[in-house]
Parts: sequence; structure tokens; C-alpha cells
Amino acid sequence: MNAHLAVATLLISSSLLAQSPAEWRDNLVDHLAGSWNLAGKVMGTNAHHSVRGECSRNRKALRVNLVSRI
Repeated sequence: MNAHLAVATLLISSSLLAQSPAEWRDNLVDHLAGSWNLAGKVMGTNAHHSVRGECSRNRKALRVNLVSRI
């Protein structure tokens, strides 16, 4: 009986280790990824900005590129 228990435990353990971890997702990072234009005033002067956000590090971080056109 102990041998059957040992084999069952080994099979269950090996199947759990073989599963890949679930993909990590962050809704805020997903929402901010993309391109957009911003327009407004900075210290009373019209300002225009081009912004591009892209996911990096397996979607765990957001890289933001901002280009100002004042």
C-alpha cells in the first residue's frame, strides 16, 4: 500500500511542476499601452505632446516615450 501511495504522490508532484505559470497581466498597463496626442497649455503657452506607451518585461512594465512640441 505504501508503494502505491509513493507512486501516486510522485505522479501528482511531477504533473504540478510541469505546468507553466499563469501569465501576469495588469489592466492599467494594458490600458496605457498605445499612442496618443496631448494638447494644452504649459505656463500659459500652447503645448502639444506625442506619447507612445509600450509594454515591456513580459507586460510587467510600461515604457513611455514623450515628445514635446511646444
